[in-house]
Amino acid sequence: MGGVSLRPSLFTRDDIPVADYFTQRDTGATTTREVDFHEIAVPTRGLDMEEASPEASRAMRALMAEREMWAPLAALARLPKDVADEILARKLHAMCSYSFANGPFKRLWIKVGVDPRFDRAYVRSQTITVRLPSNWFQDDDPEGARRKARFASCSRSDRGYHDAVHGFRSIPDVRHPVLTLADVALPSVRAAVELAAASADHSSACDERRGWLPHGLHRKIQRAIVRGYQALLDGDDPITADEASMGAPDDAHVDDDASPSPAAAPDSPRADADALAEYEILGDQDDSEDEYE
Repeated sequence: MGGVSLRPSLFTRDDIPVADYFTQRDTGATTTREVDFHEIAVPTRGLDMEEASPEASRAMRALMAEREMWAPLAALARLPKDVADEILARKLHAMCSYSFANGPFKRLWIKVGVDPRFDRAYVRSQTITVRLPSNWFQDDDPEGARRKARFASCSRSDRGYHDAVHGFRSIPDVRHPVLTLADVALPSVRAAVELAAASADHSSACDERRGWLPHGLHRKIQRAIVRGYQALLDGDDPITADEASMGAPDDAHVDDDASPSPAAAPDSPRADADALAEYEILGDQDDSEDEYE
């Protein structure tokens, strides 16, 4: 039949051949909230949200003018609480942003028309998933008890959670946290990201798991982040400790990402559940002093 195909009889009564019926469009979706990482193109305009208040509309436009990509928790924490609640409840971020359903930019709010898969500079804004030691989340373990005693009060329900976790003032409340590289405060991580952004290797593409990071830098960043949280748990200054370690040999044993155990693999259902939990925003605190800039 060549390029002619039939509609499935199960879904239609038509028996007229239709050319290229099953061929994927070469344009991709023009307006949508979420796209697959392997979609050909990204949305070029936002959704019409007539129910949005003027304050919410202005807030979203200002956020996207400031940065082309935001972690939702970071973006909402920048806004007055009533505006943030409105945007979250009505998904008003879709007015001027979209999200990927998977990949290294998963669930970030990305300015419509911007496609970070084709520009290495966006390595600065991609996410990375790390695995924290399992004993940190066991109440019968000394380190687990210490983490719970010191950091149990910091959770995703706090508007300052994103900044505290990325600034290494608190330890994440899930074992497989998803961090946005643009907000990670460790000097070694920022140096590694800039190294990746300046890479002259134009043959490599954006990887679904590592993004624009080559394997070596990806692992190095993961280990640095785990070391930072370990320093915090031990009562040290994570930033100072990270600066001191920048010239030292990279000790690969710190991160257990090389473990073959399928139960602890980064792509396991448990890790995916933790990654999903990282974006659940439940806060209802009164932070009236948090003004939008």
